Amino acid sequence: IETVHNLTKNLDITDVLRRIASGAQKILRAEGSSIYMLDMDGRTLSPMIVIDPTYEEEMMATKVDVESSFTGQAVLQQKGVLINDPVGMGGGTQIPGTPVETNEKLICVPLIFEERILGVMTLFRYNTDFTDEDLLLAETFAVFSASAMNTANHLDSLEREIDERKRIESQLDMQSNALQATHSPIIITDTHGDIEWVNP
Repeated sequence: IETVHNLTKNLDITDVLRRIASGAQKILRAEGSSIYMLDMDGRTLSPMIVIDPTYEEEMMATKVDVESSFTGQAVLQQKGVLINDPVGMGGGTQIPGTPVETNEKLICVPLIFEERILGVMTLFRYNTDFTDEDLLLAETFAVFSASAMNTANHLDSLEREIDERKRIESQLDMQSNALQATHSPIIITDTHGDIEWVNP
């Protein structure tokens, strides 16, 4: 409930996603969590948020290939996946600068909004397997994350449109002032020859 409240408390998407990831990590007793955004190419996941006490810098510096990573499996399967034996499964992507953890357990959940995958939330811990109940909880946090990402995308688009309108309005004001200040007569007519404007 606190995490849901935080969605509306702050519009900074990085802060909102960090709060969601932190909430998921706490409730699921995970050692760390991350949120990746699916790049426009649909083949790469870029880290947006990483909460890892030891390897945050390395993880934030590394994009992940959808096809060859455990995180990408959530995109390919379009559903959450439990990976309690990553070494036994083979494959996966080793983040440069991090050790191979033989007892690491993962949950990877796609962030889906209106049937579109926006990214993936990943949680990890050591020794204790994740359960189907853990997966359901992670999927709930993923819904909040996807909603926040979608809202942020709409806000960014709206802000760009407002900025563009302000720029055009400023340019029109400048042109209007220039037309009014000129000493030469200027007459603007419509397509029928009716006068619409005359400078003073």
